[in-house]
Amino acid sequence: MEKVEKIKVEMINNYFCFSLGIVFLILKRIKHFSQGYTSPAPFSIENMDQSIQYDIKVVDSWLNQLKKYEGQNFTLEGKNILELGPGNDLGTGVLLLLKGAENYKAIDVYNLVEKAPDKLYKKLIKKSSTSSNVEKELDMIFENIDFKFNDDFDLSVFDKDSIDIVFSQAAFEHFDDVKKTISQLSEVVKPEGKLITEIDLQTHGQPLRDMDPLNIYRYSESLYDVLKTKSFHNRVHIEDYKKILESEGWENVKIKPVRKIDDKYYNHIKSHLALKYQGYGEDMKSLSMVICATKK
Repeated sequence: MEKVEKIKVEMINNYFCFSLGIVFLILKRIKHFSQGYTSPAPFSIENMDQSIQYDIKVVDSWLNQLKKYEGQNFTLEGKNILELGPGNDLGTGVLLLLKGAENYKAIDVYNLVEKAPDKLYKKLIKKSSTSSNVEKELDMIFENIDFKFNDDFDLSVFDKDSIDIVFSQAAFEHFDDVKKTISQLSEVVKPEGKLITEIDLQTHGQPLRDMDPLNIYRYSESLYDVLKTKSFHNRVHIEDYKKILESEGWENVKIKPVRKIDDKYYNHIKSHLALKYQGYGEDMKSLSMVICATKK
């Protein structure tokens, strides 16, 4: 059984946290409208070493989960990959192609990857490949990369039954319509295709994230809808994902918590969550999770 990381949280007055969360949501809303969506990562793309380490860590985690789900003999050879929400760069795609994938497609709402310099990908190839001609290797890799972006996050831009594996890292929680996204995935993924995704269920934005990790679940639907804007946390939770996936033609849905809050904090906050989330019970302890599923 995989070990789940336990997170300890200091007890802070619930009414203070409720008010502070509203202030944070308002400030984030103002920032979004004044500056737009600038980065999903807590570090700049200019920090190439950190970006490379992050990409390597993410791909290693995906492949580790995939092999546990499918068996150690599973291979990327000849597979068509789709990543949802790659964020600041396409380093994950470069790594997946280096590991044998046939091609890599990705889609996002924002075209943040255009800011990623070629130098980042060259450094990544040097670190992950034995190629003696990095320039040529990079050109060959990008011939097999297809990145698209559109405001509607419309997956129908990809061919029906064309994808073998879907990967995603801390992106599903930002999708405005999770059911629509999964429904469209069901169209573009081949029968027996796989979905491997890690989803961050926790409040976003420091210092509130550490102070009160379940803060976003304190608010009613009507209040949260007023305060949020595009790409804010959608608050879809564990049981919601399982139900949506199964209703849209996915099976063998495995959900594994990665990080959980301690019992003391959960008992302190649970009666102060919005009624909907009080009904989710022990699932609310999960701060992040991995979902593995198979297209029927």
